[in-house]
Amino acid sequence: MARQKRMISEQRIYHIVMKGINANRIFVKDSDYSFFLKFFKESCRDYDVEMLAYCLMSNHIHLMLKFNDDNMTEMFKSFGAKYVSKYNSNHDRIGPLFNGRFYSSPINDDGYLLSVLRYIHYNPVKAGISKSLDEYRWSSYKEYSGSNEGVADTEFIKNMYSDSDLQLLHIIDNDVLDEAFIFDSWIDGADYSDVAGFLKENEKRNKEELIELLKRAKISKSKIANFLRIDKRNI
Repeated sequence: MARQKRMISEQRIYHIVMKGINANRIFVKDSDYSFFLKFFKESCRDYDVEMLAYCLMSNHIHLMLKFNDDNMTEMFKSFGAKYVSKYNSNHDRIGPLFNGRFYSSPINDDGYLLSVLRYIHYNPVKAGISKSLDEYRWSSYKEYSGSNEGVADTEFIKNMYSDSDLQLLHIIDNDVLDEAFIFDSWIDGADYSDVAGFLKENEKRNKEELIELLKRAKISKSKIANFLRIDKRNI
């Protein structure tokens, strides 16, 4: 079966997700995180790419990248070949590190850009490994909150929005939780437990609102009908 062609961003800005093979860890110790950021930043410079935001989790990576040329595939092939070779040498291992083709979603409007930025920074809190956004070390959140300098190219977004706007953007509320569920469903595909858990946490909300959220998460009408115990024709 042929691979689906990647969607194109008119602004050449993309949300990229890279996963460890078989959901294995990509980062084992602090030096692995530092090494990835250093190596990837060098690759960005080589290919004239701006790393607008990032979050490195133990077994997957979120990036927001702005390409100044149509060279996404070329860059990732080059980066992957060089980085995995060095990583394997450092860890005395062989074989692939990443789980095949990386996920990419084009960002074509400001609203979606801000949603992706928030989602990327929210990952450690959502995963339960950090109580607050600024507690997590391996994301670009502190570079946007003004409390830390790092490797992200923050100027592009900071020139569009004030510090107070970005601070308000990162407040965690119910809308953010909805957004996280929708993004997760787009990236990984929501299974039974994901949907059941989401509905249990939101059992007091009206069905019309839940239907719209599940549709936005690309859950099929048949599954929505089964979960909510309603007629499919009413969706």
